[in-house]
Amino acid sequence: MAEKLASDKRHSFVNGGQKVFEWDQTLEEVDMYIDLPPNVPKNFLLQDPVRTPRSGDQGQSFLSQ
Repeated sequence: MAEKLASDKRHSFVNGGQKVFEWDQTLEEVDMYIDLPPNVPKNFLLQDPVRTPRSGDQGQSFLSQ
């Protein structure tokens, strides 16, 4: 198990009063948690570039931070 950087609880990123994602982190890694809608298609794609993570259907991004 990696050494903890912050508290053991998850942190939330909220935009417009709605939770977008949650995360927790250690010195070595960051884990992100996204609640997906119930009918997410099989071709759902999550890209994780270092500076601009994006998620959504292939070709149609619904989140860009």
